[in-house]
Amino acid sequence: MKLKISEIDGKVSVSCPSWVTTDEALTFAERHIDWILEVQQRVPSTIYVQPGVRIPIEGREYTIYPSSVEAVTLSEDKVLVPDFIGIGIRVATFLKNLCMERVIKFADLFSDAVGRPYDTITLRDPRSRWGSCTHGNNLMFSWRIIMAPPSALRYLVAHEVAHLVEMNHSERFWNLVTEINGPWEKDRNYFRQEANNLHRYNFCHVDRSFNSDGPF
Repeated sequence: MKLKISEIDGKVSVSCPSWVTTDEALTFAERHIDWILEVQQRVPSTIYVQPGVRIPIEGREYTIYPSSVEAVTLSEDKVLVPDFIGIGIRVATFLKNLCMERVIKFADLFSDAVGRPYDTITLRDPRSRWGSCTHGNNLMFSWRIIMAPPSALRYLVAHEVAHLVEMNHSERFWNLVTEINGPWEKDRNYFRQEANNLHRYNFCHVDRSFNSDGPF
């Protein structure tokens, strides 16, 4: 049996053969409770997106600030939000739209460079990957990458567009990424070492003193 603890939310999972009972799996986990608690203490705490909270957008820190604006707006170091109702949802929608704008810009640029068009671009909120490219030339990205530094977003798009030509991670693939994006090692390390912190931000949370626009 094997124990795994999510680096994102600290959830514990046990991998075991089909013949192992639930009680046996729980007993196995309990025997390692000290290790589990030690690892969970290193998992970053959740940040609920609400007034006064600071969030990264394109690598810069902004503070959520209720305002009389008609739509979510970036102003200096603030994210101005129309009112208190559904603030997290409003900010997430703004980030999705901004992310799609940036992703399309680079996807068009890189697909022209490699001479291979993509079919569709979809934004999702997966936990296990930041982007993907299917054999049908469909590109998928996590909308949370809009919170990452711009160079990281650019690299991620270049990476997935390069898969339109090379559906592997061969030397030819990495040479193509370098050709269309330039040096990528620093941004690749960002996704390996820092990007999981972007999952800390919870845009669905609703403070008890406010109303909700509905599930996000």
